[in-house]
Amino acid sequence: MWQGEVAIVTFLKAPGFCTIRSETSDNDKSFPSLVGTSALQIKLKNAGAAGSLTNFEAQIHTSGEPAQFGEGSYSAKFTVMADNSEIQTVLISWSDFVFTWRGQKKEGPPMMDQLDKVTRIGLGSSGVAGIFDLHLMSFSAMASISVPYIREPPPHDQVAARARW
Repeated sequence: MWQGEVAIVTFLKAPGFCTIRSETSDNDKSFPSLVGTSALQIKLKNAGAAGSLTNFEAQIHTSGEPAQFGEGSYSAKFTVMADNSEIQTVLISWSDFVFTWRGQKKEGPPMMDQLDKVTRIGLGSSGVAGIFDLHLMSFSAMASISVPYIREPPPHDQVAARARW
């Protein structure tokens, strides 16, 4: 279960962020190689009340990024159905992951080149204030994508505009 609130950071006058991540092992070998797979599958329930956040991102950390790219992680945005107690399956193609540092896209190797170097996986929510309550069932790598998936949530200004109504 992952529940919380993305709150307004007073001195920034903007929403903060919330993340949940697996632990990193001492030898950075806590995950098997994902080479030969094409997508991340997340099974979860959105137990949040009406009006809860529905926009999230999957986050993957890897070891061995070339030094010229510096520190960063891979992230891909996804949307869950609101106020739904059914198990939802989210599929995200590795090609949808972008290399980022603190939420900003930066140059880096494609995720497909890092599938044998995964050290940590997690979820995040940022940019929109609100509460959330996700019940995480599983994370797994899929050999192929067999069902449609949502790639991007609506743009921030559309989400914020809807929240004001």
